[in-house]
Amino acid sequence: SNNGSFFLRGSDGKIGLGTTAPVDALDIDWDAEGVATDLSGIRVRAYRPHLNLIDRSDYGTSNGHNFQIKADSAKLQFNATSADNETFDLTRMVIDKDGNVGIGTTTPDNLLHLANTSGNATLRMSGGGSLGDTYGGFIKGYGVAGQGGKLDLGVIDNSTFKTAIHVGSQSNEIEFSTAGSERMRINASGNVGIGTTLPGAKFTTSGVIMAIANDNAYNAGYFAK
Repeated sequence: SNNGSFFLRGSDGKIGLGTTAPVDALDIDWDAEGVATDLSGIRVRAYRPHLNLIDRSDYGTSNGHNFQIKADSAKLQFNATSADNETFDLTRMVIDKDGNVGIGTTTPDNLLHLANTSGNATLRMSGGGSLGDTYGGFIKGYGVAGQGGKLDLGVIDNSTFKTAIHVGSQSNEIEFSTAGSERMRINASGNVGIGTTLPGAKFTTSGVIMAIANDNAYNAGYFAK
């Protein structure tokens, strides 16, 4: 049937708004090409309006396949299901009225807030090309109540996470590592240790120190304990 801007095709049940040739189940074709009227949106006025997306691929398994976009309590929620039903009991991401984005939390305190109540919160950055997702970099935040937060910064090498910089509890120490071993640290007193984890002075080292003058190895001084 065709009623002005509304069209229902009886052969497949597709609905067209502004078009008599709908391509999808619901096809909206409003503004003419190059002409913007800002009148082509979809407006929903309701208590907690939402859009449910039910994925029927492999439906019936124990894995959740369904998703929901929902406006609730001044937040835009992106929900999922823990099983193949429409309970939408898992909130995966929110955007609040202040523009803060929360992943793993429904109360983001900053522009981007990552949280994991059952483990570490890790931000992973992967390279492209032939390396795919097995190489890249990461930032990991974690901690225990009463002991302070911690932070790791490092690289991902063939899916193995290798920490290069570790910030200890309450930022009381910073450790620098290469090849999987700690090389230097700065403790809470500001003491720097190279080759030792217990620097007792402003600069403490374990091993040989070499000083080269004018980039000439023949004019080098060696100091050892």
